[in-house]
Amino acid sequence: MRKQVKRVFACLLALVMIASIMPVTSDAASKKASVVTNQKQLKQALKSGKKDIQIKTPKKVKLTIPALKQAKSVSITIDAKNATVTNKAGLKSVAIKDANAFVESGKKNEIRISDKKLSLTVAKQSTGAKIKVVAKSDLTVLGTTKEAIRITIMAKNTTITAKAKVDATLNADATLNLATGAEGAKITTAKNMTANAVNNTK
Repeated sequence: MRKQVKRVFACLLALVMIASIMPVTSDAASKKASVVTNQKQLKQALKSGKKDIQIKTPKKVKLTIPALKQAKSVSITIDAKNATVTNKAGLKSVAIKDANAFVESGKKNEIRISDKKLSLTVAKQSTGAKIKVVAKSDLTVLGTTKEAIRITIMAKNTTITAKAKVDATLNADATLNLATGAEGAKITTAKNMTANAVNNTK
């Protein structure tokens, strides 16, 4: 009887030791974002194959997401209220929670905005950007891209000040201020949605 108890105890001890040295592969561990605060850390995180990166800093910095091959499978979240972030990569997704300004120079990126106030510039190198405003925001849109900047507004009481040509779809009531530069803008509203549009274009 004692031998059996010893064997069971030895087996349990062996299992505990194996479990302690095995890597954790739980969803919680795999979904944890790699937090970066500066340009060097951002580049290292991308090069090392991190799939979920969070840019988080209170500092007034300028950061660039470089156009690396590894970037296409990366999701980036920006939570850096004083930062200006320029994206040159083709990413899996971009979520802007807080930033001073964001410059999109990548190709076919999906950008989700929940920032309360943001300056967004779509550069001429950018094509196929799809922008969704998912929380009430005061968004200024600038750009030198030749194509209309596609924006879908999902959040009620959002205000868009467009200083570039936009193709806006309203799935919630919103205000659009069309300034010089937004000539040729297009506004489409979902059923029963209201677009309060002020046209100051030429």
